[in-house]
Amino acid sequence: PYDALLEVLLIAKKKEEIEKALERVDWKNWLGVAPPREFWPGLYHTFQHRGWWDFGTGALGDMACHQLTVPFASCGLRDPISVVAKSTGHDFDSFPASSIIKFEFPETSERPAIPFWWYDRKGNKPPMEIFEKHGITKVADSGVLVVGEKGAFYSSDDYCGKYELKGVDKVAADFEKAEDKGNFDITNMYELFRAKRANDPKICKSNFID
Repeated sequence: PYDALLEVLLIAKKKEEIEKALERVDWKNWLGVAPPREFWPGLYHTFQHRGWWDFGTGALGDMACHQLTVPFASCGLRDPISVVAKSTGHDFDSFPASSIIKFEFPETSERPAIPFWWYDRKGNKPPMEIFEKHGITKVADSGVLVVGEKGAFYSSDDYCGKYELKGVDKVAADFEKAEDKGNFDITNMYELFRAKRANDPKICKSNFID
């Protein structure tokens, strides 16, 4: 029958894909200390690993390192004193499909205490009234909103490259421009490898606070 033949052809094609992929992937070393499992193209390697409990950190670990640079650096956020999470739950295999996490950051000598919320999953956003209060009527599926005493900062870009200031004007910031090293062929993964090999964290510094 056609369906049976098609299934055989698909299995053969997938087997060919697996064999070709494993020519360049050391699957045993890639798994590391995770329980053994079969390689399947696109299921874990390369991109989808972040959604699995054994290999990733979910949406928070995947995107927060990009999106939260602005609020963390500008507000001096460090160690929260409270973290409360609500989620759809997980099966200890993959991460929750949706979550809302509230962090409480303590008062410092330079600013008051700050509450911080993280929402993940498409369509899972803060109440629209918060945006509308600051004149933001169009809200993207991903972004950052920082609300202050005088106005708000809103970016619909995962990396805060594009942003809007609401209720406040742009001000000149006193900062030293980062050095342009010029070699963009050195990726973050290669930097991590170099740092581990040299035992020098400064080579691959991911702490954007210090």
